[in-house]
Amino acid sequence: MINLVAANDLIDDIYIDMRRQFPVDELKPLSHFKKILNSSLYKAFRCFDGDVEIGYILCFIDDYILVDYLAIYKEYQSNGYGRRILEKLFEIYSSKKAVLFEVEKMDITNPNTIRRQEFYKKIGCVNSGIDYFFPSYNHSIPMDLLYYSLSDNILDRSDLLNFIRKFFEMIHFDVDCRSEVYSKIN
Repeated sequence: MINLVAANDLIDDIYIDMRRQFPVDELKPLSHFKKILNSSLYKAFRCFDGDVEIGYILCFIDDYILVDYLAIYKEYQSNGYGRRILEKLFEIYSSKKAVLFEVEKMDITNPNTIRRQEFYKKIGCVNSGIDYFFPSYNHSIPMDLLYYSLSDNILDRSDLLNFIRKFFEMIHFDVDCRSEVYSKIN
């Protein structure tokens, strides 16, 4: 059975793994995480299968949920844990509107980008239709913004753009170009 256990005060060891698994351009400094984890809107969870810790997920949670980071520890990858963790997240937060994922655009020269896109589509995610950019410290990275609907409501574009603005201000507070990047999103 998959369980998500709050880990907001224990980010140091998770961060060691994050440095191994995420591109430098997409990773925030540890000091940044320690600040945003003080907010009631940003949550870190350790993921367990029974008593075994298999990975972690970090999310911004409001009316929508943005999955900021999801990782399975290397030794447990390719066992269906990513899907099962997300199913648990969907169950816990079923009253929210949708879960959003910032996903690298497909690049045929990078098989990992294709694998990630296929993973999210397989669990039922669809493209939001928004031209999306991730604010890195000195530039923006074009990405796809995928979502998994948790309700029968049709995705409201204006509502979603307001949510993006809110998490940009909170999650990317130290990125000087975040307003400029946000202005490119449409």
